[in-house]
This record gives sequence, structure tokens and C-alpha cells, in this order.
Amino acid sequence: MRDIHALLGVRVSLSYYHFGSEEAVLQAAVDRRAEEHMQDMLGSLRHSLTMYAHDPLPLDVLV
Repeated sequence: MRDIHALLGVRVSLSYYHFGSEEAVLQAAVDRRAEEHMQDMLGSLRHSLTMYAHDPLPLDVLV
């Protein structure tokens, strides 16, 4: 964790104050990345639905 804080230029005490524990810091990082990934996936799905507006989506497009 100290390496991560040093890389970000943030004091360890600040993240413990904000998040409360090391587990909460890591969970927040996972949650944020999961949300970003979900938004990317939804954007790709919207694009595919536009491209195949009048046809069924091929399986390889969905996967």
C-alpha cells in the first residue's frame, strides 16, 4: 500500500482517514475500475445495436 500511495503522491494517513481501512481502499479501486469497464461494455453494446439495428446481433459481436 505504501508503494501505491507513493506513486499517487498521497499520504497513507489521508486514505485511511477517507476510507477507514486498507480493504476499503482496495475495494474502492476495484469498484471504480468495474464501473469504468461496465461503461465501456455498454458503449460497445450500444454501438453494436446501432450497427445491427435491423438484424439480430451475431454471437461474436456480443462476446
